[in-house]
This record gives sequence, structure tokens and C-alpha cells, in this order.
Amino acid sequence: MNRREKLAFYTSTILLICLVLTPLPVFGRRTLNSWINFLFTTPTRWMRQNLFKSSPDFDGFYTDSLNYILLLFFGILIGVILVYVLDKIAKSQLQSLLTIFNMALIYYLAWIFLIYGFSKIYGNQFPEIPMPDIAISSENQDLQFWIWMGSQPKLVIILGLIEIAIGISLFSEKTRKFGLTAYILSMVLILSVNAYFGIGVLVFSLLLLFGAMHAFLQNNVKEPKFLLNPFAKSMQLFIACVVVILAYFHQKS
Repeated sequence: MNRREKLAFYTSTILLICLVLTPLPVFGRRTLNSWINFLFTTPTRWMRQNLFKSSPDFDGFYTDSLNYILLLFFGILIGVILVYVLDKIAKSQLQSLLTIFNMALIYYLAWIFLIYGFSKIYGNQFPEIPMPDIAISSENQDLQFWIWMGSQPKLVIILGLIEIAIGISLFSEKTRKFGLTAYILSMVLILSVNAYFGIGVLVFSLLLLFGAMHAFLQNNVKEPKFLLNPFAKSMQLFIACVVVILAYFHQKS
């Protein structure tokens, strides 16, 4: 593995770990979120108090918070250590591991878009709020945006269908390049909206954008032979179906 491939390996590993560590309140993540809180609450509290001279009080790993930034720092540290160890004990398998990590990253990106797509279609992300005066009188821009989106159900459904289509397109090698391009453009738009209206998921949106950009750059890398046999293709299809089902049942949970 040359330097460029090793850099790609570091990037894939760190992005994947940071995204997985992000404690999203979604179906299938409750147990993992509990473990994340159990493992990282104490070191996060210590770093807040000793390095940042901040209150040691812990209120969760909410995105864009100092706690979340510190959690990502631990994710980067774990990623670097993991790649270093794998380079020592499984040097001959790094290329295959890079492909597996890239696939896992792509499936995670698809899962996120499917979750938000189904949530939009079923009215969970932008529920209709019968309080139009709030949007006019409130100084909270993100609340204004949320209420306005809730008053446009047809637009929300269309956006949800687009996100679902993009997510599903990532599962097929034939449509993945188009899907990743659409994903990147969508995340640029979402990131712009989040920044303008002060919606507090900027760091997570950036992670998704960087993840999609990295996956796009790695999309032309030739797949190893072990992923081309019928069994591997069947497993990929099975995992894709599981991802879609988990995303669908999120709106039921």
C-alpha cells in the first residue's frame, strides 16, 4: 500500500468511526448510544474541566457542542491507533480492509439519507405546527424554518423522496457515482441552510459532506476479487435491505 492509499485508509477509518460515534437518536442506535455515553462521558468531563476550564457538568454529546467536538477528537485518536495497529499486524490485508471500510462508509451515508427521507415522508422531521404567529414573532430562525417547512407538506414529501432515491442509488455500483454526486450537492445545500438558519447540526453535516466527498474520490478504486463473487454480491444486497428496513422503522420508533 503506497502513501496515497494509506492516507485514504486513515481517512476512511477516521470518518467512519466519527460518524458511528455520533449518538443519533434513531432506531437501532439506543444500545450503542448507551455504550458511547458510558465510555466517553468521564474522559470528556475531565478534558472539559482541565483543558478548557469549562464546567464539568455533562449534558450529552449534542452536535456542535464542546462535548461532541471532544467525542470526535477521541474518534480521530481511535482511528489513528486502529490503522497503526492494523498496519503492523495485517499489512497484507490493508487494501481489502480499505475497500470494506469504504463500503461501510457508503452504506452509513445511505442509511442517514434514508432515515431523513422516510422521516420527511411520514411527517416526523417537519410536523405541521398550527401556530403561524410563532414564525412571525419569534427571533429564533431555526424555529421559523421548522414551522415554515411544516406548512409545506408536499415540498417536504418531494425532498424525502429525493433523499430516499439518493440513498438507494448508493447501493448499486452502476448508480453510485451519480448518487454520491447528488449526495454532495445535497449536503452543500443542507449545510448552507443549517448555517443560515442556525440549525445546530453543522459539524455532523460537515462530516457527512466530507464522507461523501471521500467516497466519491474512492469510487473509482477497483474492487478486490473477494467482493465480486456471487456470495459477496448477495451479502451486499442483504445488508442494503437491512439498512433500508432499519431506516424505515426509525419513523415507527
